[in-house]
Amino acid sequence: MKQMKHSAKLGALVLISALLIPLFLFNALLYDKLFYSQEFSRLGVYEKQAEADAIAKEILSFLKGKVNLTTNLLTEEEKSHLSDVKAIFTALRWTMYALAGLLLVVFYFVQKSVKLKEEKRAFLSMYFMATGILLLALLFLLGISLFNFPSAFQEMHSLLFPQGNYEFPADSTLITLFPGQFFADFMRQVVINTALAVGTLVGIGYLLRR
Repeated sequence: MKQMKHSAKLGALVLISALLIPLFLFNALLYDKLFYSQEFSRLGVYEKQAEADAIAKEILSFLKGKVNLTTNLLTEEEKSHLSDVKAIFTALRWTMYALAGLLLVVFYFVQKSVKLKEEKRAFLSMYFMATGILLLALLFLLGISLFNFPSAFQEMHSLLFPQGNYEFPADSTLITLFPGQFFADFMRQVVINTALAVGTLVGIGYLLRR
């Protein structure tokens, strides 16, 4: 019975962590100003829009809920789409907070029930390795999406924005700042960061077993 309780807690921790880690990595990259400046330079955005950094900064602050969109370089249609994007990112951010809180609660009960030092070490080893393996499965799915990213990106937008307010002219500010390649690079970086997390988790789990 005790082993079953530990297994249930382990399963809960692994599932929560496998959901939380990609959300955290996505959120961290989403607000990484260095990533934006590097992409803008690589994709030639600065040549098309000299105020790219200032516009991106305002958009990111808006997505965080800190400011309203006041720039006149965005049309009302673009601002409307960004409002929808903000609602989704806000929901993801609060989901991340909720998962982090739940993770702490479950870890608290694990700490209370797993008493022996060696037992805790074995539990943590299994936790890190199982989380890494589950993330590896998710990494595989993310990697597949990169092979046909334009189609996957279009399907995602159709699902998340059924109202269809996500298509803009090629010379619009949003498309100029964030062409399709920007999002492909963003997803690729999320995949790389997730792969690093998998390696770290499995490595820690292995070391704890020694």
